Amino acid sequence: MLITACILEFLYLAILAWTLYNAKVYLWDQKRYKTFSVLTFYVLAPILELSRMLMYLNVIEMYSELQNPPLLQKYYVYDVCYDIALFLKVIMGLFQVQAMVEMLVRLSRKEPQEKAKLVKLLRVATFSASFVVVITMLVEIVFFVKVLKQFYGSCPSPWNSPECDLSGFIKYLTWLGWISGTFYTILTVCLVATYILLNKQLS
Repeated sequence: MLITACILEFLYLAILAWTLYNAKVYLWDQKRYKTFSVLTFYVLAPILELSRMLMYLNVIEMYSELQNPPLLQKYYVYDVCYDIALFLKVIMGLFQVQAMVEMLVRLSRKEPQEKAKLVKLLRVATFSASFVVVITMLVEIVFFVKVLKQFYGSCPSPWNSPECDLSGFIKYLTWLGWISGTFYTILTVCLVATYILLNKQLS
């Protein structure tokens, strides 16, 4: 686990450096920041990567010292960062679907006015879906903090306490799994369907 965490820490550091380089060359130099979906990606991607880095740094420090841990070594740091990264990926996926569907609309044989209406409707739907995801994330984090207080309050050192009651924590993880799985399934279906339609449109 420690070796894996170290490898992933350096991997996400490299990805972060590459993202920032691309943001400078592609987003800033070419003034692509005027395109909202592109700007959204380059704002959310570094936050996601920093969240992942903090997750694995937490694992490294947790393994290095389990007694009287400072803030970064607290058990909940990994979980909070995981939540943030999870929902950011969903929002980025929504904008990816929106970009692909918008391309499909622009390549269609519809009238320009009809295309403009569809593109506007698509953007409104994407923003609305992103808002729902953000609200879900906030509600989930509030519920998550409540579960953590109950779990770690009665079980301050779960690594060394197999007798701890895990039922509440398992219910929370199951609930989170259903939510994230639903979001990812919908996004995957949308991306696959859009990809197939784009191929047909371009062939």
